[in-house]
Amino acid sequence: MNRYLSLARRAWRSGEYRAKDAADADALQEDAEALRRLIRSKMEWIVERESGLQAGPGALRLSSHVRFRPETRGAFLLDTRSEKVFRLSAAGAAVAGELASGVRSEGEVVSRLKARFRDPDGALERQVRAFLDDLRAQGFLDG
Repeated sequence: MNRYLSLARRAWRSGEYRAKDAADADALQEDAEALRRLIRSKMEWIVERESGLQAGPGALRLSSHVRFRPETRGAFLLDTRSEKVFRLSAAGAAVAGELASGVRSEGEVVSRLKARFRDPDGALERQVRAFLDDLRAQGFLDG
């Protein structure tokens, strides 16, 4: 188990979010501080995501009346107001999955997907933005 996971698990059990062991030596002090910031940011992100709070005005997220359900070869979006179900391709599921996981901007969605998928001709960004525009037009996005 790597050091981050070990510290995160210990912090979760104890409720104390400090990397005490890493601060033993002067040489590790900077690493310890960086690790503390990383763990704190991850815990804050989890709390924000689980509580449904937004990062601010204009944050991108699925509307409250839309439910996302991933499947093995794509996903479904359910509009609870109209009770319509929309089937998404694997690519659409990747975009909606990023939104459901707490991504806050179009740029962040694009950069996370570029890190996951090859994009030799640069079409990924255009396609993602077009798909997000379609979701917005149908009322599935806030922000």
